[in-house]
Amino acid sequence: MAIFLILFGMALLAGLLYLFTPKATTLHEVLHLPEYWLQLHRVDTSRLRPERIPYGKHARQYFMYVPPPSGALQPEKLVVYFHGGGWKFGRPENFTSFALPFHEEGLPVVLPSLRRTPGHNYFDIRKDLNQVLQQVNELQKSKGWEGQKIVLGGMSAGGNLAALLYYDWNALRELQVDPGIFSGLFVCGAPLDLTQMRNTIALWAFAGRRNSRQFELANPVSHLSGSVPQPVLCIHGEKDGMVEFASARSFHDHISRVAPETIHFITLPSGTHLDSASWSHSAPHLKREILSWLRKL
Repeated sequence: MAIFLILFGMALLAGLLYLFTPKATTLHEVLHLPEYWLQLHRVDTSRLRPERIPYGKHARQYFMYVPPPSGALQPEKLVVYFHGGGWKFGRPENFTSFALPFHEEGLPVVLPSLRRTPGHNYFDIRKDLNQVLQQVNELQKSKGWEGQKIVLGGMSAGGNLAALLYYDWNALRELQVDPGIFSGLFVCGAPLDLTQMRNTIALWAFAGRRNSRQFELANPVSHLSGSVPQPVLCIHGEKDGMVEFASARSFHDHISRVAPETIHFITLPSGTHLDSASWSHSAPHLKREILSWLRKL
């Protein structure tokens, strides 16, 4: 009887926390994660035929390639989409549903896996980004898609990585890669100005100490002055409890001072981190926005 009462009390407490924990808090996001994962895994992805392609020797160095529908016309674009997880959690196999909207547009999709914190940091992950890009280029050549543009996208920490690949032109020059291979970037709930982020173990494990060279290189905003303005779509909830809204706002303001016509900034007035993360499966208005933006590139 005592055990039953304890379990009942714990369930009641969890229910009350779920209902009354305010938005813009990490606890609110964590309590809603099970619902989010349930929605995500209800998406029918049976029509997709993902293929695992390694780009390095480490177990995490691979990506899932989702080919376009059979019989589709020559795709003009390829989408590389980085999943979230605080630079630590998640596998691309769990996020194949995010490839579905692009698959339905007749586009091939790449979902990368990279080495993770805390065993690896920004410098290792940057090397993985470079190798992913090189392997994607090899994939394009093997398919006869030379000259095909790449659209980068990502959610949360994945949006940070997509932005680093998009804006760090110094790194691209070292690879002898033309930044013109990218036609656009879309990010959802992403840490885009790390100086506006609160101090967390996750951020420190990836970017290191504030005011360090590592932190600067890991911060997308620090690369904006060295690149030519390019199209970007940014979606962020004002009640995000994982990634501060101020991070996206600062990123927007930096670009707006130079080339306001290149950025489309969608704010979700009462939106949480998971609201931004739900664009592919339970937020049809956001999916329409992303696909509409994509078609114009």
